[in-house]
Amino acid sequence: MLKRKIPTSNLPAENAALPLGRCLAKSVGNKDGEKKPGMDVETHSRIVGVVAKKLIELFPESLRSCLFPQGSELAAAVHDVGKINPLFQEKIKRSLKGYSPNSEKALKDANPKLEKQRNLYHSIVSKAALYYSPPFIADIAGSHHGYPAGCSLLPEDAVIGGSAWQQERMALIEHMQQYFSQDWPEIEDDIHAAVLSGLTTVADWIGSGPAFDNIFAIEPEALEFLAAEAVGNAGFFPVQVRKNLQFHDIFPEYLPNPMQSAMAQLSDQPGVYIVEALMGEGKTEAALHAAYHFLESGQASGIYFALPTRLTSEKIYDRFNEFLGKVLEDSDPHQALLLHGTSWLRSTDLGEDAGPGFSWFNSNKRGILAPFSVGTIDQALMAVMHVKHGFVRTFGLAGKVVIIDEIHTYDMYTGTIAEHLIQSLTSLGCIVILLSATLTRDRISTLIYQSGRKHLSNSILIPDRYPMITKYVPQKEPEFSQRLDAVNSSVIISHADDYDYEYAFSEVKDKAYNNQYILWIENSVQEAQQVYARLGAWGRDNAIEVGLLHSRFLRAERQKLEDHWTGLYGKDGLKERALHASGKILIGTQILEQSLDIDADFLVSHIAPSDMLFQRIGRLWRHERMYEKRPAQARKEVLVLSPDYDSVMNNPGRAFGPSGLIYSPYVLLRTLEVWKSLNSAIIPSDLRKIIESTYAEREEQGKFAMIQRELTKQKEKLKLSAYNSMASFGKALSDENPPTRIAELPSADVLLLGREPDYERGIIWFSDGSTINLPQKPESANREEKKRLALQLMEHMVRVPSYHAPNVLERNELRWLAPYLYISSEKEDRLRTAVLTQGDALIGLGNRPVHDTHNLGYSKVLGYIVRKKTCDRRMNGKQV
Repeated sequence: MLKRKIPTSNLPAENAALPLGRCLAKSVGNKDGEKKPGMDVETHSRIVGVVAKKLIELFPESLRSCLFPQGSELAAAVHDVGKINPLFQEKIKRSLKGYSPNSEKALKDANPKLEKQRNLYHSIVSKAALYYSPPFIADIAGSHHGYPAGCSLLPEDAVIGGSAWQQERMALIEHMQQYFSQDWPEIEDDIHAAVLSGLTTVADWIGSGPAFDNIFAIEPEALEFLAAEAVGNAGFFPVQVRKNLQFHDIFPEYLPNPMQSAMAQLSDQPGVYIVEALMGEGKTEAALHAAYHFLESGQASGIYFALPTRLTSEKIYDRFNEFLGKVLEDSDPHQALLLHGTSWLRSTDLGEDAGPGFSWFNSNKRGILAPFSVGTIDQALMAVMHVKHGFVRTFGLAGKVVIIDEIHTYDMYTGTIAEHLIQSLTSLGCIVILLSATLTRDRISTLIYQSGRKHLSNSILIPDRYPMITKYVPQKEPEFSQRLDAVNSSVIISHADDYDYEYAFSEVKDKAYNNQYILWIENSVQEAQQVYARLGAWGRDNAIEVGLLHSRFLRAERQKLEDHWTGLYGKDGLKERALHASGKILIGTQILEQSLDIDADFLVSHIAPSDMLFQRIGRLWRHERMYEKRPAQARKEVLVLSPDYDSVMNNPGRAFGPSGLIYSPYVLLRTLEVWKSLNSAIIPSDLRKIIESTYAEREEQGKFAMIQRELTKQKEKLKLSAYNSMASFGKALSDENPPTRIAELPSADVLLLGREPDYERGIIWFSDGSTINLPQKPESANREEKKRLALQLMEHMVRVPSYHAPNVLERNELRWLAPYLYISSEKEDRLRTAVLTQGDALIGLGNRPVHDTHNLGYSKVLGYIVRKKTCDRRMNGKQV
């Protein structure tokens, strides 16, 4: 059944290979750490092939032939053919109790150290063994451990056993072809090959999981049953949706507005949909309603909701889960796996490589594999990037409705990767829904052109309409919704110099005294903490509640803060707010402009690009029609803090301070140029005009030209970097700190402890006073116990920029955590630890220095704190 025969030659008897049936895939250990022979390679191969078959069967019929050509499970089954080599077999046998090195005749010359010395790991040998197979097959087998396998070996090379061992590898391949009654799949291109690579890896994880422990042989019928059960235990089930639901059945508190009705009418085929509408107008509901109809019609297998940043509130989970509760049948097992926080980790088992102590035991990563999930755009972007396990993410997105929120927020680098992702998903027959309040017409044209550049000209005429739905179905011309009705609203725009916050503080205090709910958004955590330091004490002295919310709180504490403040500022708090008005101030970062249900009477915002400012303004009077009893003095107003325009022109590179490191100085300058003369704006009528004025291409003069040239050079550099990150050559990058955002620095998880651990007794104290006991012999703990402990540890972690994280420890110093948390071999990606003292300062384990250049701390009020050791804390020249 093979396409080509592999040349073989007879070897002397003394060089004969181990028979296929005696080639081990793994060993098994007991509680005392002793190992004995485990499953053989052929049995494991059959298991993984059948698991792959069960995963494929979960996809709607219309998607299977597009994503998984005949023979896909065969490609998965042969992934470990490379374990049939003398180096691997000698290595595994040396781990067994009672085995004497090289005592097997067929292994008498085998040196397992060559695996590492010469990069002869079994995945490399798998690729070599399949050298003569059709395109992509060898690559799929070679990459199943996450990295594409480079390989200069030939199948019959002596170092991997010569022709005798290749004959045994060939025997396995032929047995698998006979077992599955299949030949190799015909794979269309790289992106379809990535889907099969991901399928193979996930099937291998499940097939190596606890469901198949202690199995040495199994009948086909029993294997079918066991594989289906294991796939279900991993969280994969057929999707069962209720039929014939209308918009009001899913969202009973709303009647569909014109934009939502237009989206429902247009969304009938796989393709790309761009939804443009004002903040708070229900873009999310429009996208989810469309996704439901694609699920109902069998055109999709699930939903991935991609959020713009890691800073986004977990409140979006609540909205998503409410939607799932409405559309899924009561009998659908996914009802029990609604994806808030770490619930999917507790309830599912994806096998050893996604278990406690491994990198994929992480809800941020594993969510992309769940049939229904909310995650970051970063995980989706890695589906088309040259990073470890990128293809697992491709498999995770295949067949789904992929909703990408706030598509306007991405720079040239991330935007270029996003365009390639959209084009790739479209070629896989996926449905992509892009949401934005603030796209330029040029950006819409680019997104559509990149999605269908094989069939479209690069000069697509975009109508001047807002709100608008754009629809592109491959090989067809784009469609646009008719002009949609929208209610205009006037916003007052005032300005203050960001060098001196006194005017802003005075305005905020005055409005809080008059019972207004104030929202203050800064561009960095440290600036938000500094504002809180000024207003927090004043609030306590004047019985006005002041809060701080950003991404650098422990997970449980951040959730409490979000629940509290959305309860006050959100829709559910409007009644209490009307009856017992009392001024409040909430200070935070970009997390407050996305996903949280917040209705503010007055907004203060540091200067940001025009589209971001409009996002923030969307929090002003968000529930205007529902809340009519605002304080008498309240006006729908935003106070924009920015440097003086003339001072910016004198020093455009530095005048924006920290904001100029987060956003492009040129874009901030163009924003300031447009906004400095605005005293009001009619929204949405003025929105498109202001956005277009900010981003319109033009020839610059003087200092404008200088920073424009800098931006143009940066854009070209970013675009080239983006293409390099997607290139398939060279070493694949780590997926712990993926290069999905060029301006975002690497980050690290920090485990906060309350005191030095008692290593002998396994007692861990946390910063909130709670404790856990780790087993003195981790191997004695069962898998469920390890999961429970891992999840408890994860609740006490906070993610921060690596350069502000505690000093890195050596891996052996963290071995007490390794059975539960992933300890990366790369220092930059490695988990950090610190002990919180009574004075909110952090110190290193063993009372070592926690950081070389900064003092670190943590408090329930401020979150994670970073202060330079040699500098006073100052705010734009003013003492805090």
